[in-house]
Amino acid sequence: MKTMELRGKIGVVGMKKNRRFFQTTVKFGEIRHFVERRLYNGATGKGEQRAIVPANVTRLTKAIREDNYTPTSWSLSLKKEHLEAAVIDDSGNITVTVSEDSPVPIMDGGHRDTSYERIYEEIEKSLEDASDRSALELIENQDVPLVVYLDGDPKTDFLNLNSGKAIDSAHLLSLQIRRGEVKGQDKDSLKFGLEVAKLMSSDKPEKSWLTNYILFDSRKDKAPKLAMPITTVLGRGSSDIACSMVGGARLAIEFDRDAAWLAAVYKTVYDKILSDAPELLKPDRVLTPPPDGTKGGATLLLGIGNCVAYYMGRRDTNALSDDEVESLITAVKHNFDVPARGNTSADKKRQAIGSFAMEYFAEYNAEEEEATHEGIPMGLVTSLSAGTFGVSKLPKKTGAA
Repeated sequence: MKTMELRGKIGVVGMKKNRRFFQTTVKFGEIRHFVERRLYNGATGKGEQRAIVPANVTRLTKAIREDNYTPTSWSLSLKKEHLEAAVIDDSGNITVTVSEDSPVPIMDGGHRDTSYERIYEEIEKSLEDASDRSALELIENQDVPLVVYLDGDPKTDFLNLNSGKAIDSAHLLSLQIRRGEVKGQDKDSLKFGLEVAKLMSSDKPEKSWLTNYILFDSRKDKAPKLAMPITTVLGRGSSDIACSMVGGARLAIEFDRDAAWLAAVYKTVYDKILSDAPELLKPDRVLTPPPDGTKGGATLLLGIGNCVAYYMGRRDTNALSDDEVESLITAVKHNFDVPARGNTSADKKRQAIGSFAMEYFAEYNAEEEEATHEGIPMGLVTSLSAGTFGVSKLPKKTGAA
């Protein structure tokens, strides 16, 4: 098993909590087998790196070949086993031994590493005489500046190092949620919604209408053509929340239900429409989700599901009766039996989901004592927003005179 040593003098930064690091320079031929890019998997939470952008590699490869490359440090983060085996002397000099079996994760520098590797492989393939290594030695002897972090969290370091860069939005949001770095009122709802999305995207215990059609990270090459980024199904804007899993999460949390319950509601809604009104899910219809339909269709189905979730939560039930299913399908037919073309804009969706909610809750409103706002239960409007249903704003509360 091959090993190499990384050496440097430890530096420290931090106002309240110290972070240790060291800097060093190595040859590309030395380091190439001892670093790794751990691609982030949004479904499992493992890894942190984004997928390689081919255009970036092409640009960097060209720059390196034409001597137009500005050397920039690669950022590495030691694993626990590296740090435990490190030798640190009294002067703060550190020696870290790494092996091919346990390479050091790259936090920043993946495209540079890939570019050097591409050049190396191209040279290797072009060699007519395998014994002539002069061209390979040229790339092997390129100096690579490194900044090596001794402690901290690799995922947090990745987010910090890439702050402000054009990172895939699904990758960034998924990682931020998992790291607890999302702030605001929907912090818990986003975490809850991510669990719902994972259940809907999985094929276990059974497939759903969103199985494999939610992107949790930047690995687009492994996803179907019309797969939706997690940012689409976890929309947080006040005008989008009714058709988002974040909106559904707010309701489920309010009713003390779990992610599996909300996922089951979404699945039930789709299954009932498919069985009782299949014409609404034909390829050209507004409710049809990918692969035969649109992302807008998928979010409208979530909106219908959120209304049903509120209904079931208020009624404290886990299943709809035959009569309740009939009422649901009737309201869906009246409001969504239209083509997709021209009906998936944000304004059109708000109008449609608002009109549906008014009809769907009409009988409920007559039976319950809950206040309403333009025909929609006040609790639903308050939990989500008035704008998301395309109705007027709620009146401002006034204090006692």
